[in-house]
Amino acid sequence: MFSFLQPKEAKSSVPQSMIMNLYYKYRFQSLLGIFIGYAAYYIVRNNFALSTHFFIRYLTHEQNGNRFAI
Repeated sequence: MFSFLQPKEAKSSVPQSMIMNLYYKYRFQSLLGIFIGYAAYYIVRNNFALSTHFFIRYLTHEQNGNRFAI
């Protein structure tokens, strides 16, 4: 009925001899990306807890004993 709804015939775009090499390469890249992302998350998380007091001090001003936030 509609030719654009028909599935296209599958064709191998990667030679059979390279499949395992690419699999290991992409698996390592995924692991490395997850590891770096997780490490960055914890670095930011720990630094945010330490810098909260600095930000509170920096973003507030005391004027006549009252605190005004910027």
